[in-house]
Amino acid sequence: MKNPARIFIIILFLLLIGLYFILKSPIKKDLDEIQNYQRVNISYLKGIWPAPGTEDIVLEKESNKLKNMGVNVFPISVLFNIYQDGSIKLLNTKEWEGKGKIEYTERIRKAHEKGFAVFLELDPVYVGKNDYKGGIQSTKIPEKIKQKFIENFEGIVLEWGEIAEKEKVEFFSPINEPNSEISLGNELSIKFIEKILPLIKEKFKGEIVIKFAEAGPKNISKYGTIKGYDYLAIDVYAMGVSEKEFEEYLNQIIKESLEKVEKYNLKGFIFGELGVEPKDESFQASVFQRIFEKTWNKTKGYLISGWGENIDPSDDFNVVFTNKPAEKVIKNWYKREIS
Repeated sequence: MKNPARIFIIILFLLLIGLYFILKSPIKKDLDEIQNYQRVNISYLKGIWPAPGTEDIVLEKESNKLKNMGVNVFPISVLFNIYQDGSIKLLNTKEWEGKGKIEYTERIRKAHEKGFAVFLELDPVYVGKNDYKGGIQSTKIPEKIKQKFIENFEGIVLEWGEIAEKEKVEFFSPINEPNSEISLGNELSIKFIEKILPLIKEKFKGEIVIKFAEAGPKNISKYGTIKGYDYLAIDVYAMGVSEKEFEEYLNQIIKESLEKVEKYNLKGFIFGELGVEPKDESFQASVFQRIFEKTWNKTKGYLISGWGENIDPSDDFNVVFTNKPAEKVIKNWYKREIS
């Protein structure tokens, strides 16, 4: 008869070895994992875009500071490369920390865990033959591949609509600035976003946002409609202009946005991106103050660029406001109650 004590010791030893490897191995990140998070209702967005590539660092180390500023929304951009044959893949560079679906999903979950609602946008960038290496992209999508890109991107939008719904994302924007001259342009962008909207609604039950460069095309009805979207997002920057020039521009943008909200029965417009160059810090603070004064009771919120100190100071598109007078201006307004 075998020694029971010896058998017990062997079994215990094997169990301990198994437990050791379980604890040493990374926790499996599963896209099919059931989430207990419940989508929150945000009627006024107070968000801040982190500098590209710093999203995870900001979530981990600076969430409390953002919360203390009054921030309630964390924007996340899913970046894609568009190649010369019209094919598309997730951006994967060290500089911009391009992530796969699992990593992006973890970022969404982390933002929710830290107490933020999530604004999720899809941002495809044309790169031709080579992978995108970061920076401001200025190469246009060639006309000859635009239709192929649209066909390929439709499935990606619906896939991410499913992911957004599963993760209970609050705001989903299917394509960033499709009307811009380096993207689809006015006609194709309106036709695409009109066609894709009912398909998104089958997948995603949160707020759907159409995010344009500036206020979008002036003649949307010439090509189609944006009716059925929840919000219009406009991307506005004050760069290389005087305060007076920018205020005149802002007045026009507000007028166009409010007209679209009324015409297409939207819930409102938000600033999907809002940045002011910091070369003159007093100018930056003053412009933000005027923006808030003119728009606080007209818009449904802001996603302001950009948080972080790691942007190249020589970059012409540097709109960092961290640790500058503008940060205090933004905080003062973000801490206000909505009338």
